[in-house]
Amino acid sequence: FVASAAGAFFATRTSGVYSADTNLEVTINAERQLKVSPGIAWIRTDGYWGKVVVNTSDILLALPIADGALDRICRIVARWDKTANALTIILRQGALSSTPVAPERNVSDELYELVLADYLVEHGEIEASAARLTDQRLNEDLCGLMRDGVTGIPTAMLTAQAQSLIDDLRDAFEA
Repeated sequence: FVASAAGAFFATRTSGVYSADTNLEVTINAERQLKVSPGIAWIRTDGYWGKVVVNTSDILLALPIADGALDRICRIVARWDKTANALTIILRQGALSSTPVAPERNVSDELYELVLADYLVEHGEIEASAARLTDQRLNEDLCGLMRDGVTGIPTAMLTAQAQSLIDDLRDAFEA
């Protein structure tokens, strides 16, 4: 009874990153390198239990070498692997394509991923660019903010509005 009562303490917590500005933020660190900042996330593994992802120092992730003709989208994720009983932050490479798509997010009994960011590796790219880095922490379909499910505020509408503004600005800049 005591163990299940302890687990119930977190029963209303949702999966996602802790809501702090630079919590598990992905940024450009060097020519071909991304940096994930320290932070905390919660991965809800069932109705009463979950796992906490704690990153106490910068994690550096190397981007793949750009192809000469095709693009790819890399996905930076916080992953819980039930079989290995391990929480890691990794870069997953998408397939090379003229119309690239990000790797599918793993959500199963064995693997659960929170998507922190996506990065478009353009063909012929020599240097990483913040313009090709998309923060996904507020996207509730991919990550979202860790919160008490009873009092939490969904961020889907705010994310859609911000993404629309970014798309409009990008279109205006490209024109």
